Amino acid sequence: MKTSERINAVVVSPDGRWIVSGGSSKKVTIWSTVTQKGVIEVAEHTKTICALDVSSDSLRFASGAGDKTARIFDITSGIRLIPPLQHPNTVVGVKFSPDGCRIATATHTSPFVGVYDARSGEQLFEISVAASWTPITPLSWSTDSQLLFAASPGEITYLDTSTSSCSEWPIHDNNK
Repeated sequence: MKTSERINAVVVSPDGRWIVSGGSSKKVTIWSTVTQKGVIEVAEHTKTICALDVSSDSLRFASGAGDKTARIFDITSGIRLIPPLQHPNTVVGVKFSPDGCRIATATHTSPFVGVYDARSGEQLFEISVAASWTPITPLSWSTDSQLLFAASPGEITYLDTSTSSCSEWPIHDNNK
């Protein structure tokens, strides 16, 4: 598998059939792991792709980009399934919940984590995280899809979606 673009994000589908990549070309490419060839190209974003994820059933993928949107697509056709999810800044993280019912997104420079219904796009929750947030792998769900964790320098922000409660856990002393 070769491409001339700079790749910023790559994810393998849980069923092992697909590799999804995206980057500076503003396109998402779906690759077959069997043939190692690109089978679908999706060119809906207007700026660099920054984040990708595949749902646990391997039927959908999500992308986040510099155009301040997150989008959800059918993995076998490349058809967008819901309207773009608008954000205040570049979307640097997208993560489906393990049950596939929700998707979490994270932005950069205007630290924001949103939780959306993955089938309708309705925003369910919004939380702010540390102002100094520079995410690397910013989002993670618990296996029961109830707890969302967002990493930032020196702390983890925790959202309990069953109670809509949120708290921060300091994890490192940044002064050392």
